[in-house]
Parts: sequence; C-alpha cells; structure tokens
Amino acid sequence: MIIEGIEFEEAASLYLEDKIKVYTYDKTKNLRHVVYAHTIDGEVVYIGETSNTFHKRMYYYCNHKGRTNVRVREHFKEQILLGKEVKTYIYVPQLVVIAGHKVNPYIGVEQKLIDLVKPMLNRKNVLI
Repeated sequence: MIIEGIEFEEAASLYLEDKIKVYTYDKTKNLRHVVYAHTIDGEVVYIGETSNTFHKRMYYYCNHKGRTNVRVREHFKEQILLGKEVKTYIYVPQLVVIAGHKVNPYIGVEQKLIDLVKPMLNRKNVLI
C-alpha cells in the first residue's frame, strides 16, 4: 500500500472471536520505531507510531484500557461485524545520521502523514 508516496508493507490483520484479536506477521512483529496505518477495506482510518515492538503495540489495541486503544478497538469491532476487513500496514523509516548520532524520524513521518491524510480515527479528526 502506498500512502502519500511512501510504501507500506502489510503487517497484521485484526479479527473478532470473543473479542478483537490481532495476527501480526512473523517478519514484522518484532520491529520497533515504525509508522503504522490501520485500514478498513483499504481505506486508511488511523496512523500511528510505536517505539515498542509492533506486536506489543497491536496487542494493546486489543487489550489495553487506554482511551485511544478503546476507541479504535470499538470501531474495529463494529466494522468487522459489518463484514469489513481490518488490516494494518507498516513503514520503517531509514535512520538519519546527524553529527555521528543515529536519529529515527518515525515521529515526524507519522505527524506529516496524519496532516496530509487526515484519518478519521486520529484524535484531532475523530468522527465517532
């Protein structure tokens, strides 16, 4: 999936059993410092970043009581019950070296993408 010229890789799918669950693909679950995009039927609905492992961040969406986690989880549950497909894609930004120090620009990439795409579930654009 290409978002604003950046190639994202499919990394997880969310599904419903007794509650929302996530399946993270083996090759992406231990990555850190990534930008991710949640989609519903191919439409980007949320963009985020994590310094935790990607799998741990996705686990929080399914289990953690934080406000964003609950809001996104409930929306996903509604959409899955309507038969829609929920997937998550990731982008791993290249490190930048400044005066010999490695810097990961993942937070800046996340913020710019939110500004450009305006996903409906990002807090400043929440419709539900």
